[in-house]
Amino acid sequence: MTKTGYVSKIEDNKTYVITECESACGHDCSTCSSHCKKTFRESLVINTVGAKVGDRVEMSVSDSKVVFLAFLVYMLPLIILFGIWIVSDYIWDSGLLSFVSVAVFLIIWAFFVVKYNKKGVINKIERIL
Repeated sequence: MTKTGYVSKIEDNKTYVITECESACGHDCSTCSSHCKKTFRESLVINTVGAKVGDRVEMSVSDSKVVFLAFLVYMLPLIILFGIWIVSDYIWDSGLLSFVSVAVFLIIWAFFVVKYNKKGVINKIERIL
C-alpha cells in the first residue's frame, strides 16, 4: 500500500509526513453527493531516502502488516471475547460476572492496542517525488 504526502517536520531522526485521507467515494468527489471535507493525517515514518521538510514523498507499508494489524484490532478481540464469555459463563454460571469478565478484557485490550500503536513505525519513505 502506497500513499503520497509532504514531509512536515523532522525531529530527532523522526520524520513526519502529512497525507490526505481518502474519502469513501474514492478520488472523484465531483460524482459523490456526500460533500465530505478533505482531512489530513500526520504519520511518523522511516526516512530511508534523506527527504527534507517540504519534499513530496511516496511512502509505503507492506500489505501483510496492514492485514496483520486489521486482524489484531478487529478479529482477534472478537474471538477472544467470545472465548472469555463462554468460559466465564461456564465457570460462574452468571451473566453479570461474564459481562464483567468481558468488560475487563476489553479495557486490557484497549491499553494493549494503544501501547502497540505507539511502539513502532510501520510506514517508510520509498522515494522523493
